[in-house]
Amino acid sequence: MLFPVKLPVGAYRVTETTSPAYMRLFHISARDATATVKVKVVTGPRCCPVPGCCLPAHPRPSHRARSLRRGPAVPFVKNPPPAALPDLVALPSWQISVSHPPKQARDFLDFAATMWIGGNGPLDVEGFRSHASPVMKAYQYFWRNGHVIGRARAGTMGFDSKRATITGTSSSSRGTRC
Repeated sequence: MLFPVKLPVGAYRVTETTSPAYMRLFHISARDATATVKVKVVTGPRCCPVPGCCLPAHPRPSHRARSLRRGPAVPFVKNPPPAALPDLVALPSWQISVSHPPKQARDFLDFAATMWIGGNGPLDVEGFRSHASPVMKAYQYFWRNGHVIGRARAGTMGFDSKRATITGTSSSSRGTRC
């Protein structure tokens, strides 16, 4: 169960332990079932807790935006090495229900799902916008030893400014095993 905890400003050590039921389900060893992390609590802005919602007190004078520096060249790869591939595993669905919307001739099966990203590398898909278009070209990046070693086209992403959401469509599953 998640719940907010208010702590005084300071440094803390937080220890979390996986329950025995999940240890058995996911074959987690006793040694790997407990983790401790350092947490630093700081004073935040005095506004809503949603990131990005705090506006500056005085707007900055408008000026012409500068172009960003080009990032390092990343080669395109057709067959990324298996040592750099993520492995997506669907965990059991939860909050499963059937809904019967009024004035609809259909019923809907609703559920939540979580994907576990295992494998040898992280899943890193990024979208790039051209000329203020709401549709972005998406690329999957492949990593080895903390460095990007290549990328492949992975479909498109779109930004819905009304709901501040990003949606994606995949044209291929290059490199990602499902």
